[in-house]
Amino acid sequence: MEESNEPVAGMTRSHLQAVSCILYFYERHLWNFTAPSVRRTRQIVEVQLLLVKLQLLPETGFTALNRSDVGYIEAAITVFTAQAREKIQQTPQRDEVLARCEELRTFLVENARHPDP
Repeated sequence: MEESNEPVAGMTRSHLQAVSCILYFYERHLWNFTAPSVRRTRQIVEVQLLLVKLQLLPETGFTALNRSDVGYIEAAITVFTAQAREKIQQTPQRDEVLARCEELRTFLVENARHPDP
């Protein structure tokens, strides 16, 4: 199968991979820092389902993420960037990665509010 870097749901394959990494971090964060409950279990399974959906986007007919998907991605990026700022010493590289994460978050949130016709 030929790899393509054509945008899918407005994101390149690199963006999809970055979001997947952040969602994996978020899933672990939920597991470690949220009290066990039915709600936590549901959230974790929904995040895992979203991870699979992101990996399948380039090969399937999905063309957009729904509001729930974007909500999880936004929450994941928010937690990831906050934890990185708190735990990782400031460097230009760290700041550049965090800036790119924030740009991606802004892009996704704006597209969720104003989807293409």
